[in-house]
Amino acid sequence: MPPRLRRPLIIFLASCLGILVYSMVETDQEAAKGLGILTFVAILWLTEAIHISATALLVPLLAVATGILTVKEALSNFANPIIYLFMGGFALAAALKTHYIDQWLARRVVTMAAGHLKLASLYLFGATAFISMWISNTATTAMMLPVMMGLTGKLDREKHGKTLVFMLLGVAYSANIGGIGTLVGSPPNAIAASILNMDFASWMKVGIPVVVILLPLTIGLLWLMLQPTFPDQDTEGKDFPAFKMSWTPQSIWVLVIFSIVVSLWLFSSQISGLLGITKDFDSFVAIGAVVLLLGSGLLSWNDFNHTTDWGVLLLFGGGITLSLVLSETHASLFLADSLVSWFKSVPPWVFLTLAIALMVFLTELASNTASAALLVPIFFSLPYEDTGVAPELLAIGVAIAASCAFMLPVATPPNALVFGTGLIQQKQMVKCGVLVNLLCICVLSLYLSLR
Repeated sequence: MPPRLRRPLIIFLASCLGILVYSMVETDQEAAKGLGILTFVAILWLTEAIHISATALLVPLLAVATGILTVKEALSNFANPIIYLFMGGFALAAALKTHYIDQWLARRVVTMAAGHLKLASLYLFGATAFISMWISNTATTAMMLPVMMGLTGKLDREKHGKTLVFMLLGVAYSANIGGIGTLVGSPPNAIAASILNMDFASWMKVGIPVVVILLPLTIGLLWLMLQPTFPDQDTEGKDFPAFKMSWTPQSIWVLVIFSIVVSLWLFSSQISGLLGITKDFDSFVAIGAVVLLLGSGLLSWNDFNHTTDWGVLLLFGGGITLSLVLSETHASLFLADSLVSWFKSVPPWVFLTLAIALMVFLTELASNTASAALLVPIFFSLPYEDTGVAPELLAIGVAIAASCAFMLPVATPPNALVFGTGLIQQKQMVKCGVLVNLLCICVLSLYLSLR
């Protein structure tokens, strides 16, 4: 289908389906409105017929036009504190990149391997996951990929083809998994946290164990599948782009500010009480970091503007507004009752596993942020009495699962970046990724069931 016809056709079909859903729900007029909006927005988000951020702006327009919310109520969620928390994360990432601290860390990891290629690759996987907790997985992969390509520069593609695939997929998968660890690591985390009122430290108590468990298991599974054979000779890292860190007062101050901000986030519950800030202390700290970095000249507005994904921030606002629409119209309860009736005889752990699996495979084809904005509030609305699973665990499980798409190049930017090297065939990524997907589903289900 020609691209110029695809967009209007999808918008037309989405409108028709939204109206159809609205007309089919006769028992509750308000719920019908909410479900109609949900259907329309879901199709646009999942197909990306128009940019997902533009669709996010449609949510408050539709909510006001249908009389569900006032203009003030509909737009207030675009100033939700979680948005400013993520903005602070973008500012820190921009500062680390501007002063080359991220590259310094990557090179230090290679140096620690003392010239051993096998050890260097494992260290880089760990460093990629750690850095991805604080800056976007896309930026992390873009930074680590030249380092990894440099390390593998002299490998024979015929003899060590599987080794190349192992190392490249390892970087992409480590970036995806690392983002699970913190609120600023991946947008779905923040969407769930905003609904659950979780602070930075509370999320880390859930996310870090997942990273610690999932990362070695994923790398181990890749190792078993690909059986990489590392050459006898070691590497001294001479093939990756040369880099010499020049520690200036500005770069040192950036590192100090980064350390202070992370410490305040980690101990927010204790420190916020002393300062008398009872709610959203993490966002307060994030705004302070933005002002301090920009006001001191350590970060220019151009660098901050270039690094900040403003579309993601709009998507947060749209997702939170959609959650409010579903709540105000009781559409979420309608969906909850429907889901429960379909799976009423299913054991709790099976229901949790199905919810996680749905998100994992959905995000192979759709934006993980949009999918999380769509499904997290729905699963959170399911009562414990009907599913046997705490709504909080369902919301967390679905949000984390949004970062676990490993099969297709289109699933995540890290997957696309390593696929773009031309060293990995799509069938190799699918073969490895489907098993890693299944591993993630099992690990998440077991981990959350035991909490």
